[in-house]
Amino acid sequence: MPSRDNLELLRSERNVTFRVLQRICGEESQFRRQKGSHSIFTTGFPDNPTVSIQPDKNNDAKPYQVRQVRNLIERRRGVT
Repeated sequence: MPSRDNLELLRSERNVTFRVLQRICGEESQFRRQKGSHSIFTTGFPDNPTVSIQPDKNNDAKPYQVRQVRNLIERRRGVT
């Protein structure tokens, strides 16, 4: 079951570790596969079937990937 504070954790795009983003993706979508450093998750939406995330040099989440995941969660929950 997804945590209610996942959206709150993703409000700051620059202060999210890759492990936290990976955990949130696991709660909010289905793990599909690992390909090298990329973790690929399915979203369940026909027009945007996958989200691919990977850590940056400092093992943090990349800001554009945090935005993608946050938008996915908002869409799933009906938040605009």
